[in-house]
Amino acid sequence: TTTSADGTTTTTTNADGTKSTTTTTNTDDGTTTTSTTTTNSNSDGTIVSTTVTTTTTTNSANGGTETTSSTSTTITNPIDGSSTTMTNNVNVDGTTTSSTSTTTVNNDGSTTTETKNSDGSGDTSTTKVNNDGSTTTTTNNSDGSSNISTTKVNDDGSTTTTTNNSDGSSNISTTKVN
Repeated sequence: TTTSADGTTTTTTNADGTKSTTTTTNTDDGTTTTSTTTTNSNSDGTIVSTTVTTTTTTNSANGGTETTSSTSTTITNPIDGSSTTMTNNVNVDGTTTSSTSTTTVNNDGSTTTETKNSDGSGDTSTTKVNNDGSTTTTTNNSDGSSNISTTKVNDDGSTTTTTNNSDGSSNISTTKVN
């Protein structure tokens, strides 16, 4: 693995022929994030992409450093568009959390993603593109709550997202690039 301290991206060819792309960023508050992604193709046609991210921050209280890390592996089937992502996080205190997310492409062209977390929580989310070009995402959470969110691009280039929650609340957000 090759890292760079100036925030650049470096691509390295490994001994096994795979390529790794490493990006290192430094911020003014002393935080350094290094992310390395390695992609490999299996004989069955699936693509395996593994990203290892390490973040080091300075503890303002004692001047020491704190490190968190995350390893995420995605296996993609280019034939049917399905994918599975397994993520493992290591927290500052050494505890770990993990999640598994599976995405499938449905017959109507929509995609469904099911996420299961190590704490027992999770959600199932289905996204489809509507005839008018807008995108609707329906999410059902493990706690019984749900929401429907629709995003559309307006004539002026701005993007509006309308979300309706199962508890009766809703919100409308518009994002515009000046």
